[in-house]
Amino acid sequence: MATAFDISPEQRATQLHYFYANFSSLSRSGGLGLETARQLLDLGCKVILALRDEGEGEKGRKDLANGRDLPSGSIQVWKLDHSSYDSIVTFAERAKHLDHLDITILNAGVFKGSESFSSTGYEEGTMGDLYGTTKLLGQLFLTELSKYVSPSAVTLSCANPGFCRGSDLARETHGIVRFIYRIQSYLLSQTCAVGARTLVHAVTTLSEQAHGQYIEEAKIQLMAPIVHRPEGLHLAKQLYDETLDELSFAGARNIVAEITKSR
Repeated sequence: MATAFDISPEQRATQLHYFYANFSSLSRSGGLGLETARQLLDLGCKVILALRDEGEGEKGRKDLANGRDLPSGSIQVWKLDHSSYDSIVTFAERAKHLDHLDITILNAGVFKGSESFSSTGYEEGTMGDLYGTTKLLGQLFLTELSKYVSPSAVTLSCANPGFCRGSDLARETHGIVRFIYRIQSYLLSQTCAVGARTLVHAVTTLSEQAHGQYIEEAKIQLMAPIVHRPEGLHLAKQLYDETLDELSFAGARNIVAEITKSR
């Protein structure tokens, strides 16, 4: 049965202006970031496609613009490498010059066939969005961060689009690993267009009620059991402190403090 949505395109078009989608590549069949951007364009948003390869971003921009009569600047392509702190800081500084930025969706991810590390020293699968462990880390961090940030200032949520075929997630796998992935994808996955609906629903319809929540199949769902246990609360605080320490070069604690003051 198709998921029902109560999004009003006319209302959203008057409220939302900029959407930022981050993805590391655009597959020929579309990709999750591309489909999310497409759906938000349908709602009247402007979009910024941010990714490592600006050439691939231009292909995505042309794909999205095809058949649309869009005002100039409706689709922009910005460079962003999620595995590079310098790139992230440069992107953030550039974003400060926007009139406003209403929605940010972070969906960069890759399935690695073997362990590999980025220039920051962290395993790339962890820096992106992959594995059950990183999903749990995301829930733990979100639970703690949402305590300090008011939803009226910034609404934070963790939306899971599910296993989507055509996302090019396993582009760096080979041999038997890639073969098994293709079988699983054929049997268990859904299209990127369907998966993108959960992301769009989370940021355009659920609004403040989604703050600090995990969203799956377009509904607020329970987080992992450990998140609600004493040991989970301890892990969440530890993860939060260690992450902000790691991001001290960007003044992460000061940024959170400023947002907290705006409550």
